[in-house]
Amino acid sequence: MPIEGQQVCGSCGHKNANGGLVQPPASAPAVTPLSAQPAPGYPPAQGYQQTPGYQPAPGYQPAPGYPPAPGYPPAPGYPPAQSYQQTPGYQPAPGYGQAPGYPPVGPAASPYGTDPASAVPPPWAPIQPDPAQPWSQNQQPYGQVPYYAGGPIGQTPAAKRRSPLPIIGAIALVVVLVAGVAGILVLKPFSSAGMNAAAASATVKVAASPTAKPTPTPAPTPTAKPTPTPSPEFSSTGDMVHARAWASATVLVSGKVLIAGGWVSDSVPTGSAEIYDSSTKTFIATGSMIQPRAKQVATLMADGRVLITGGSDGKYRLGSAEIYDPKTGKFTATGSLTRSRVEHTATLLADGRVLIAGGYDTSTASLATAEIYNPNTGKFTMTGSLSAGRAGHVAGRLADGTVIVAGGFSNSKTLITAELYNPQTDKFTATGSLSTAREYSAAVIMPNGQFLVVGGADTALNSLASAEIYNPSTGKFIDTEAMTDAREMPVVAVLPSGLVLVVAGWGTEALSSAEVFDPATGQFTPTASLSDARGDATGAALADGSVLISGGWSNANNALSSAEIYSTSPSAGSSAGPSASPKASAHSS
Repeated sequence: MPIEGQQVCGSCGHKNANGGLVQPPASAPAVTPLSAQPAPGYPPAQGYQQTPGYQPAPGYQPAPGYPPAPGYPPAPGYPPAQSYQQTPGYQPAPGYGQAPGYPPVGPAASPYGTDPASAVPPPWAPIQPDPAQPWSQNQQPYGQVPYYAGGPIGQTPAAKRRSPLPIIGAIALVVVLVAGVAGILVLKPFSSAGMNAAAASATVKVAASPTAKPTPTPAPTPTAKPTPTPSPEFSSTGDMVHARAWASATVLVSGKVLIAGGWVSDSVPTGSAEIYDSSTKTFIATGSMIQPRAKQVATLMADGRVLITGGSDGKYRLGSAEIYDPKTGKFTATGSLTRSRVEHTATLLADGRVLIAGGYDTSTASLATAEIYNPNTGKFTMTGSLSAGRAGHVAGRLADGTVIVAGGFSNSKTLITAELYNPQTDKFTATGSLSTAREYSAAVIMPNGQFLVVGGADTALNSLASAEIYNPSTGKFIDTEAMTDAREMPVVAVLPSGLVLVVAGWGTEALSSAEVFDPATGQFTPTASLSDARGDATGAALADGSVLISGGWSNANNALSSAEIYSTSPSAGSSAGPSASPKASAHSS
């Protein structure tokens, strides 16, 4: 590879430095020019003095790409060299051109310039051509170095000139040293000591380029594992202190559950009561009711106390009422109902009063009367009457404060009608009817404000699987998908997810199955089943999102003391639906 500044002959590949002519091979033949006249039509180079008697070949053209001397017609596309200075006293042969692709340099770099020792022109003289030699021996094709007798044109015989080789070698050495120093400056900072060491060793050490540290590949972000959805299940909890069916269950402000009364055997009620503590999963006895009763209705009032109204003592329908105070753990008497009632409804109004509607009394006739309990006075007063007597119906307070009352039976006829109670006017007015006449159904207000009614029985006391929803905005009931199992008097409760649990009840016998209603799809989906089949069980939605199912009748017609918890996740719960009632004694006691 040529050193920087060195030129290469385009024809033979020989090398020289600093604009010098390319040296011929040792075996090159010596030639002598024939004539001192230039070839016709071929102008000699400008600034060159043509050798006397030297005539280039007629019609000679320079090789393509070869830069001719000034004044020569240049090869196509190749600009001639500029600023070349003629060595003093040196006259090249006419038409002589420089080596292919080699730009000449100025006089200071020419090996044929002023003698550096004497600063006087060198003692050599231009070469004279030999007229005896044919022209073809004196002129080589353009692009090659023409040879003169005794050496290449442009040089004198060795006896008459100073050899340029020492100068060329010195210049080459300077070029190498300059390139080495430049490499050190570019590649590696150095001190004067390092420079001296490098000069002493005559070795240019090039610092190795630092190996780039690979960019660390970030650890892949672990894929978040989806939190597994707990499988719904029923699990046993502690047994109640007393076996009971068709009791009342009320979630207290503390989150504990008051379970009171109920049947302990056929037509034998109990006045006992107990508290379920979800934190310990145990039942603990509390004060007993003044009057043993079953089928009563319990209502949590705004002040945290529980109002117990009506029910049956096994022989008579009751008109008495009492209040449980969680602070004392005792029941105390309050004012009596205006009418004895069983299978009625009791609904807390927005103003803290309690609406008591329907039911039936000692005559077994369904009641159309309604009354209001005022906790401030402890008294019941009559209010507007229902449009028709009804018992075994359902009721719920809507978002606007009105109370919907639907279904039930009247004098052995199952009802399809529904009506609204307005606390502002103390009156009942008719609203859209149910799609299906039903009694002993269960109902709950859903988070969207609509009123879901499920199951029940028809006039022939056949259990129903149908369900429907009352929309307060339209005042109408619309059917939804039917339940998986027909069931009468089931337990219903709203789950934290907004779904509605429907469990137990009566079919052809007491049921252990359960299903979940999705308001978004209007569909029921089976879920986990109870360990024990239960009819007339009580239910309560707990603060942790689980649902307590307790007591009821077994298929052997025994009151149960067992209790189970339905759970999906530890979330906040919602209120439970109405209690259940025994199918066998639906219209009795």
